[in-house]
Parts: sequence; C-alpha cells; structure tokens
Amino acid sequence: MPCTIFMALSRSSSFLKVTKANVCFPNSLILCGFRLCLARNFFRSLKLIWTLS
Repeated sequence: MPCTIFMALSRSSSFLKVTKANVCFPNSLILCGFRLCLARNFFRSLKLIWTLS
C-alpha cells in the first residue's frame, strides 16, 4: 500500500470519528439534560404526593 493512500485513509477515518463525535456528543448532552429534567419532575411529584398524603 502506497504511503499517500494510507495517509488519506487514516485522515478520512479520523475525520469520520470527529464528525461522529460531533453528532453523538450533543445528542448525549441533550439526552442527559432530558433525563435530569425527568428525574427532577419525578422527585417533585413524589414530594407532592408525600406532603399531600
């Protein structure tokens, strides 16, 4: 395998990794925030039930 082809392949694979990270990272952040929000609402409703009962 010539050196230039290998370099191009490694460059494209690293580029793919970067784009994948850029796509996955915000999605995971959004999911984390969504889960935190859900958990907070869940605990708030539990507290409400606890105080009402």
